[in-house]
Amino acid sequence: MKFRKRFLAAAMTMAMAVAMAGCNGGTGGDAATGLDAETLLKTANETMASVTSYSAEMSVVFDMAMGEEKAATEIVAKMEAMTDPLKLKMDMSTKMNGEELQAYQMYAIQDGESATSYINIGGQWAKQPISTNDLAQYNAEQNMDLYLKNLSNFSATGSETINGKETTIVEGVLTGDAMKEAMKTSGLDSATASLGMTADEVISMIEGDMPVKLWITEDGYVMQYDLDMTKIMESLMSAMSQGQDVGLKINTTSIKMTCDNYNAIENIELPPEAQNAA
Repeated sequence: MKFRKRFLAAAMTMAMAVAMAGCNGGTGGDAATGLDAETLLKTANETMASVTSYSAEMSVVFDMAMGEEKAATEIVAKMEAMTDPLKLKMDMSTKMNGEELQAYQMYAIQDGESATSYINIGGQWAKQPISTNDLAQYNAEQNMDLYLKNLSNFSATGSETINGKETTIVEGVLTGDAMKEAMKTSGLDSATASLGMTADEVISMIEGDMPVKLWITEDGYVMQYDLDMTKIMESLMSAMSQGQDVGLKINTTSIKMTCDNYNAIENIELPPEAQNAA
């Protein structure tokens, strides 16, 4: 039972690390053909490259079980961001099996090649240096660069109104090679250090492609994206178990981000309490 709990805890930590790395942006790669969807993706690539600010709500869901031990976790982050330099305000909450575990507020400010985060938990503020790679996971421009340039086997599959905007749904896959390339610059090492693993070790375990859905307006704004990381997490957990049947079942690992207020946020200011944090 103790082994199961330790492995489940490790799986949750790894799921968080890989999921947040999967939000990180990258460059390069090819796109398959498909006239309408291809034109829309090219338009989106140009539009999203010029985004200067936005608001968003991101939901990261992990649902897994090992024997009788279950872990259904949802992390919800509501944020406002400016992209150059990156400024971020975020309210985040975490629930496990329906019970709220933690809620906190974070501001992050980039200054050249460095950045500082200011975190408020229960009214207590603390500040610390943060990697710009860790901040990149919240950068809509960089996120979209990865998905728009590396999406394969894609097609337009429908339409939907998101935040009052008419969008076309484009579905495709992000190949394992593209995913691995993104993770190389994602700050994954810091997220997996507690497990005694390097980013290269984690990356080498990943196999398979990741389904991606994008909701894109006619003028190229990506209003929502949805990533299904379930198969990737299954391959990673299988590699971690080294051939042992540990009874771990990955039900869902997914990320959804819904965006709004593109280029409409004029400033993000730190509260006085944050400015005085130790």
